Amino acid sequence: MEVVDQITKSESVISSFPKMDFICLQEVSDRFFALALISMLRKHYSYFIFDIGVNSLKTNLYLANSGLMIASKYPIVKVKFKPFSKKKGWQRAVSYGVVICKLDLGDNNVGILANL
Repeated sequence: MEVVDQITKSESVISSFPKMDFICLQEVSDRFFALALISMLRKHYSYFIFDIGVNSLKTNLYLANSGLMIASKYPIVKVKFKPFSKKKGWQRAVSYGVVICKLDLGDNNVGILANL
């Protein structure tokens, strides 16, 4: 049996920002905290999608958004949200689903990014 060294909490936190073209976040359902995240990420990312969801009696009882958020270095050309159709219990109060974004990567290239 191999022994794995335990790392401390401070060793598990990133101290330098990773170089990524986009970040997909989940569980960002509060608009205030989404805006706080945007203010921290604005130095690295110029384009953001947040507060995503379909607010209706059928999808979320007009209560919570999906909690999905995307930060991108590339312009976001198009956004589509598809709510999940099968939910049980408390899930009916959240606009769970998948967000699909079309990104302009430059030089006539586009990218498709999904977050669920």
